Amino acid sequence: MVFRRGGPEVGSARHPDSALTLKPGVRLLREWGGRTHQVTVTDDGFDYGGKHYRSLSEIARTITGARWSGPRFFGLRKRQGRRFETGATADA
Repeated sequence: MVFRRGGPEVGSARHPDSALTLKPGVRLLREWGGRTHQVTVTDDGFDYGGKHYRSLSEIARTITGARWSGPRFFGLRKRQGRRFETGATADA
């Protein structure tokens, strides 16, 4: 399952960035700088570019060179309260 910016709510496994929940195995895609960047959710963080990261914010910083909210960078936006939703579409 792949999530792109602009679609349904994401899974249920918790990760360190916040109250955001994503299931291990979910792939997040983000186009930036003329490239498509793919992140895979793991049980204890995220894999990107052959490295393991604890947060989406670390990955967003690696990609852009600037401080970003990782959930925001990957198209996950905060709803009321502490839950996040995604504007992602699922590709099976």
